[in-house]
This record gives sequence, structure tokens and C-alpha cells, in this order.
Amino acid sequence: MKVEIEIYRGWTISFDTKKETFYCHSEQWDKDGNKKSFASTRKWIDDFIKENEVFKPIWIETKPKAYGEKKIKLIGIIKDGRFIYEDAKGEKKQLSDYNEKDYIIYDEENEKHKIEASKIDDQVEILRLQKNEILEKIKGIELVDYKKQILG
Repeated sequence: MKVEIEIYRGWTISFDTKKETFYCHSEQWDKDGNKKSFASTRKWIDDFIKENEVFKPIWIETKPKAYGEKKIKLIGIIKDGRFIYEDAKGEKKQLSDYNEKDYIIYDEENEKHKIEASKIDDQVEILRLQKNEILEKIKGIELVDYKKQILG
């Protein structure tokens, strides 16, 4: 009789009470394995995934409303599900789970939208300068000077 223990990295790990061995099975890989201990079963799964899983590097970029524009290359994924990326210096770093929501897969088509938005940014800057020019024309007596006038 097989008693299911857990699902580990997509693999079902069971204990075979008749053979007294641990059995693991993956639907994704269509693969099975038997080991004497629970720890060796998990290690076998880790090694199998490491050898057989191929991560194709992809470019990602920050969403338009995220904190600054950034484009990075994802180069892998580790056991705990975090992505590994290469920074501008070529150093490998982990992308935190928290920051994943700030990134999208890079799409060349988005460049035209960025250019269009940049033109609007230029117009907004011109309008900001015009607004400041108009506001400079506002004159008046400062409250500290008014206070001096009335109090003597």
C-alpha cells in the first residue's frame, strides 16, 4: 500500500508500506523513482530537475508605473521558485517575490508607446514651466512684513 506524504516541487512522494521504500512520481516529467529514505528521494528529485529543466533566458522590464525604468535578463530559477538575473556588471542576483509584480516580459512593440509617452512628458514640462512663469507674476505682502506693519 502506498501512503502519500507530500507534493514536492510538483512530484508526489509516497511511502510504499510493503517494500518500505519511498516512491516519487511526476506527471509533468512522466517519471518515477524509488529510494530508501525520504531525504534521498527529495535529493533525487532536486538533481533530476536540475539536470532536466532548461530555463531559456528572457528579458523583462519594469511596468510603466513602477519605480524607474529597468530592463534585466532572467537567467534561471532556483529551488524556492525565485528568479535569478544578471545585472549590468554581470553579477547574478535573486529577484524577490515581492518585486515580480513590478515586471513584465519585454516586448519590442512597447518601445513605440514609450516614445509617444516621452513626447507627452516634454509637453508636460513645457506646460509646467509656463505655469511657473505665470505664478511668478503673483505679488503680495508677506505675512511677516504685514505683522511688522501692524505691530510696529
